Order: sequence, then structure tokens, then C-alpha cells
Amino acid sequence: MRRVLLSVNVSLLVGIVCATAIAERPDIQSLESKPLYEFTEAEVGAYIGHLQTTEPSLRKRIMHLARKNIGQPYAIY
Repeated sequence: MRRVLLSVNVSLLVGIVCATAIAERPDIQSLESKPLYEFTEAEVGAYIGHLQTTEPSLRKRIMHLARKNIGQPYAIY
């Protein structure tokens, strides 16, 4: 009986975590036009993951991110 309850609880927990992850996944197309400095942590992770799957070359990914970062406001201290 304990094993059944434990497996049901684990299944529910996995379902909740998966549903939350899917609900919080940002839309990649909307991130294409958004500047990097406005990204949230979740958006950065999703965008970098997307870039890694679409562009296998590390050098090209770095160039893409550098170009996307042009125009970012900054302050010299």
C-alpha cells in the first residue's frame, strides 16, 4: 500500500513540475526581437538552449549574441 501511495505522489509531482516548466517556457520568436538586457533568467536559458540546437558552431553563437547585444545601455563607474 505504501508503494502505491508513493508512486502516485511521485507521479503527481512529476506532472506538476512538467506542467509548470511548459507553462513558463518563453516564446522563442518573441525573444528574437527583444534586446538581451531585457531578458529574464528563464528567457536567457531558453534562448541559449534554442541557439545551441539551431547553431552548432560555438563561434557563430557567440557572434550572434554579440550582435544582439549591440546598443545595450551601460554606465561607466
